[in-house]
Amino acid sequence: MVSKARYFAHFDTKLSSIVIFFGSEKTLFI
Repeated sequence: MVSKARYFAHFDTKLSSIVIFFGSEKTLFI
């Protein structure tokens, strides 16, 4: 259960970093 929570936390941080990356890319192209 702890490893699962850790995995989801890692996935959430990865997802947020991807969203931030695409957001900066979008503003850069505009």
